[in-house]
Amino acid sequence: CHGEEIFCVPGDGPFVKVKICNLGQVAPVSNFYLNFYDKNPLTDTAKVLHQIYIQFKPAPGDCFDYPLPLDPALFQYSKIYTLAGIKNDVPTPLSLDSFPFSGGYAECDYANNLDSFEVKLPDPVKPKLGPDRNICEGQTVTLDAGSGYVSYKWLNGPSTQTFTAVVTGVYQVEVTDACGRTLRDTVAVTIVPPPAPTTMTIQFY
Repeated sequence: CHGEEIFCVPGDGPFVKVKICNLGQVAPVSNFYLNFYDKNPLTDTAKVLHQIYIQFKPAPGDCFDYPLPLDPALFQYSKIYTLAGIKNDVPTPLSLDSFPFSGGYAECDYANNLDSFEVKLPDPVKPKLGPDRNICEGQTVTLDAGSGYVSYKWLNGPSTQTFTAVVTGVYQVEVTDACGRTLRDTVAVTIVPPPAPTTMTIQFY
């Protein structure tokens, strides 16, 4: 089992794509549990953070991807360990000489059931309103925060992706991305008044 990547789904939050492969010579005789630990359960006293019941029986050499919702509490850990094949009440550290474990299934090597992955959200993508703008009196400019966010909110303005600026001021947008993070950007818009008329005196002789 290996955590391939962490991604976010709008409205559902962060997920980790777990890849589970059968490296052995036979298929599991039954469905199995997959535990998530804060430490290496083979060497440390580890806490079970989450458990799922995998209702697949991969054939030898087969792999499948399992998207798993990530509880926000898990992001306090920089690394999470996964171990397949036992229930979450088996004491840790696990002795590989003690298998088959109670609540597990017999196999030759539990060590290859262990893996780990880094807990890190995708890098945030801030909205980009662009450089400060100067526009002529009587003109407008449409500010665009960009697509792909869950929600938008302009300071003293609408909850839309775009906002039309008609007066001088600093405009700020606040967006929420699919991972639930709040991101902001600002831009200044200045209305440039028309130049004063030029007076020309012509003398005739």
